[in-house]
Amino acid sequence: VCIGYLNVKNSSEKFNLKKVKLIIIFLFLASTSLTYAQSKVGSLRIVWENESLADSVRFKAIMDFYLENTQSSPNSSLKLSKFHYQLAKQLGNRKEEALALNEKAIVFYMLGYKLDSVNAVLQEVLPIYTELNNYNGIASTKNNIAALFQDKGDFQSALNYYREALTLFKAQKNKLMVADVLNNIAGIYYSIELYELALPNYKEALTIYTKEGADEKAGFLWLNLANIYTKTGRTKIAREHFQKAYPILKAKNDLYYLPQYFYLLALFHEGTGNPDSALLMIEEGLKILTDLGNNDKIISSKLLKAKLILDSDSEHAYRIAEALKEPILNGSNKSHKSALFQLLYQCYKKQENFEIAMEMNEQYLLYSDSVLIEENKTVMVREALRADYNAKLFDNRLEAEKREAQLKLRQLKLVYSLILIGLMIILFLSFYYRFRIKKNQAKRDLLLAEIERLKQNTRTDLMVVSATFELVREKIEESLGRRLNDTDWKVLNLLLKNPVITNKEIASKAFMSIDGIGSSLRRMYEYFEIKESKYKKISLLLEAIKTSNHAQ
Repeated sequence: VCIGYLNVKNSSEKFNLKKVKLIIIFLFLASTSLTYAQSKVGSLRIVWENESLADSVRFKAIMDFYLENTQSSPNSSLKLSKFHYQLAKQLGNRKEEALALNEKAIVFYMLGYKLDSVNAVLQEVLPIYTELNNYNGIASTKNNIAALFQDKGDFQSALNYYREALTLFKAQKNKLMVADVLNNIAGIYYSIELYELALPNYKEALTIYTKEGADEKAGFLWLNLANIYTKTGRTKIAREHFQKAYPILKAKNDLYYLPQYFYLLALFHEGTGNPDSALLMIEEGLKILTDLGNNDKIISSKLLKAKLILDSDSEHAYRIAEALKEPILNGSNKSHKSALFQLLYQCYKKQENFEIAMEMNEQYLLYSDSVLIEENKTVMVREALRADYNAKLFDNRLEAEKREAQLKLRQLKLVYSLILIGLMIILFLSFYYRFRIKKNQAKRDLLLAEIERLKQNTRTDLMVVSATFELVREKIEESLGRRLNDTDWKVLNLLLKNPVITNKEIASKAFMSIDGIGSSLRRMYEYFEIKESKYKKISLLLEAIKTSNHAQ
């Protein structure tokens, strides 16, 4: 027995030793990662606190810190934004003042500050960017102000600000910000259940991110699309989009969107009949939210958690409800109050405390009526925004039709102009060619007249009455200093009979090929040094007659 006990103990010790080793390795890696992160932050801090460095270098270090840490450590960025603003104020750098205030507003929003507090900061930013003619800055601020109106439920004002921002970003060719605004516009349509309007905006935003090579930043868009597909019952494609979103958000340690990812995925699992997976997702999200201290989202997550465990552990669900009662009742979120009293009604009902259960049900009905009123208002807003969208769509179509009509008119004018120019060119060419033809005909007639004159002069000089003029072969050969072959002589005599005869006719009369005639003519052009390009045969005959006459 003792030996068996010792063997078990040794086996247990070996297992514990392995476990300790794994823990040590994990702690070493975690500490190494933490040390590296702290080292990087420390390096940036040394830069922005070093007054001997250029201002631009110090400000860049601050912006680098925001980029790396705002999502994962918003409180650190909030603290730095105060230093950033004071430094910019001290140096009189208005642009950096605006950037510091903008960062402050972003962190306020992330941490769940009152919307009025966030808006007050943004209202300080807008005139600075306007003063600097910084249109990207103006657009960003309008985008942020729109988000505040959206949270307040003033969707029409939010859309107006978003559209202004969208126009400015498009003018500045800031494509990624165009995508972000499209995402925000889609968010409004989603919140009032206009999914058919939200989806194309989300898709267009994701397409821009992909084309711009910013896939590593597009996690929130995959998440939003997953949510839309969940709401519209397309579970397969929703699951695929959730799977795309998570590694991107995780790689960035995006503490703003990761809790939302876990919450939405919990709803997805709940909707597909998988409450255990839903509960795991809620727990993951709550870990992050608790660290961030975002109470509103913590309440939403805990209410969902209690709902998920109600059937399996009603006592735990009841404890959650009781713990949430004070913060919910002190708040203004009617949906939370309605969900709380519904949960308490179900908990007391399971405890068979029917009297209190009925009281909770009355409270639930009271707040559900308020929620219903809000939902009715949302329906009205939805219809108003749908009408606004359709009106904008109609206006856009009219504008497009107007532009198309103007384009067609310009094209028609261009076609008519081209036709007119073409006709003028044709007319000009027609007159030009007619002139050239007449000129060439006149030139040919002059050459033929000269040939006839030479023939007449020759007959007169010789005092010979002859019906036809004849060339003297010996005299021509003597003048050229070379002998003409029989083919060349035959061609010359055929030309003498008809100066405008064609090569084909010459070939027929001389019983030769057209190529042979062409070769003969080319030789004689060279012998007689014929430069004329238009009427070479007539010029050749004229030179032959002149040579013959000169020799005589």
